[in-house]
Amino acid sequence: MLSGLSRGCIVVQAPSGSGALITADFALDQNRDLYVASSGLEGASSDGTRNLERQGAPVISGISDVMRDWGRFMDIPTVDNVPGPGGSDDLARMMKTELDGRLYRYMGGWFEYRGA
Repeated sequence: MLSGLSRGCIVVQAPSGSGALITADFALDQNRDLYVASSGLEGASSDGTRNLERQGAPVISGISDVMRDWGRFMDIPTVDNVPGPGGSDDLARMMKTELDGRLYRYMGGWFEYRGA
């Protein structure tokens, strides 16, 4: 049921035969994206997680990896991500870029840069 409520499933750590692997199977059956967390690939209770990686599940180190994979978000912008000169007008430059429709702000502090 949990796998059907979201677009993707992230397995953090799963021993062989665990409930997390059952959920991962359901996610794949429901055409959901499946990822494994890099932090869950070590240790005795990670056999299932390592098996998912061997079968092709992408390894992620954070939610920004998933967002990039989905092609919807970029990293939280810094002034280096927004074209133009540096200096004290960085915030104003970001705001202008947003008002021009080239930078879109999502809830939770995520931004998408839509280019020139």
